[in-house]
Amino acid sequence: MLQSYFAAVLRNLADNRRYFGVAILGLALGLAAAILVALFVRDELNYDGFVPNHARTFLLYEGLHIPGHAAVLTPTGQAEIAALLKLDVPAVEAIARISPDQHTVRHGDIEADEKLYWADPDIFDVLPLPASAGDLRSALREPDAIVLTRRLARKYFGRDAPLGEVLQIDGQHPMRVTAILEDLPSNTHLDTQIIASGRASFAAWGPSRHEQRKRTDLGHSPTLA
Repeated sequence: MLQSYFAAVLRNLADNRRYFGVAILGLALGLAAAILVALFVRDELNYDGFVPNHARTFLLYEGLHIPGHAAVLTPTGQAEIAALLKLDVPAVEAIARISPDQHTVRHGDIEADEKLYWADPDIFDVLPLPASAGDLRSALREPDAIVLTRRLARKYFGRDAPLGEVLQIDGQHPMRVTAILEDLPSNTHLDTQIIASGRASFAAWGPSRHEQRKRTDLGHSPTLA
């Protein structure tokens, strides 16, 4: 009986090739669309999920309210907020500042514009990211310290753990590699491969930047320290 059934199916396929072709194509497209949607939803639901304790980790934004305009959210805030929150909110276990920036990075003949994040030394208490080399607890204590992902370490140094090597930032600021992170996934807001010490003089909230902003407000041309 089973053989007769398959024989009938084959005859129908032979007689209605176009119909069955369209049906099979539609089924394949439907399955492909369902798989893509499932993968997208999974990626979104796991956004930043690789960070330990991510459910208890929060990113603070600053809202600018200008009369007559919609509120504007910025990914940075006042430098004093971190210290004030740590003092005034007992539930805060750890807090650190982090700020995106763009700089030219060079080692030897390799040079490129890279996005980096300036961060407080305690950033890895808030974001205990996996490291393949170095000690993240002390990695950003010095003002010339910089942490790279393995991918960027290979790009500039050709190996996975170039601890102690130096990268030139903007052609005039040497930064020493103190730790190497495992490569970060794509579904994270940390869209960078470099985390640099916020204690650097030219960091986003460093004294050189404050002086630059002051000169700009006074109408003078900004200069880099």
